[in-house]
Amino acid sequence: MFTKCLLNLIILFVAVSNCYAQTAEDYADVGNGYIKQHSYDQAIYNFTKAIKINPKYAVIYGKRGTIYYIQGKLPQALSDINKAIEIDPTNFLSYSIRAVIYTKQGNFIQAIADYNKTIELNPNYTAAYLSQGALFQNHGNLNQAITDYSKAIQIKPDYANAYNNRGATYNGQGNYSQAILDCNKAIEINPKYANAYINRGIAYYYEKNYNKAWENVNKAETLGATIAPEFLEDLKKTSGRDK
Repeated sequence: MFTKCLLNLIILFVAVSNCYAQTAEDYADVGNGYIKQHSYDQAIYNFTKAIKINPKYAVIYGKRGTIYYIQGKLPQALSDINKAIEIDPTNFLSYSIRAVIYTKQGNFIQAIADYNKTIELNPNYTAAYLSQGALFQNHGNLNQAITDYSKAIQIKPDYANAYNNRGATYNGQGNYSQAILDCNKAIEINPKYANAYINRGIAYYYEKNYNKAWENVNKAETLGATIAPEFLEDLKKTSGRDK
């Protein structure tokens, strides 16, 4: 899913040109077409041609860097995004993508700095709050994570991912009643949101409502989710049943 979100940042829905590319824009358009086909090497080839013609083509550095990230080539990805920012330091998406790269590299401090810069440039970019919240959550700063998720919800009240993540964070704080409310909202927005059922099931488990816990676990499994074996084992032992 995350790769799909990254692709949405870089796809400009255009067809591959049938004529010979001559300008930087021509090569960029051909590269964009190859992105649609998931032909990433061909996209990189054409973006590289575009950059050779126009070394100040910040957007194309950003797109090529994003493709390098998808391919797992983090040094090349970081180099391209740094260049994009050097050329155009006002593009919030470049900072957001670089934060993703830093996160992958385990560079928490730099990732947070880039998410903060993203939000400074575009205070309504909800994806940055969601990603930064997840980063804080994973590093145990649950209060800050809730603050970020809440901000995302304030901007986008139908943001199911933010409700689910905040619910999971409330579980981590032992605030199970609030976790259930947030998961309820996530499921109301997206009834097929498997992770929201899992998080709600966990909350019910800790509230000792085992029937509800199983109900949510079973629903998540019917939606294709895999339940953590440790949690399933604990639920079976505590509830005295297998389903």
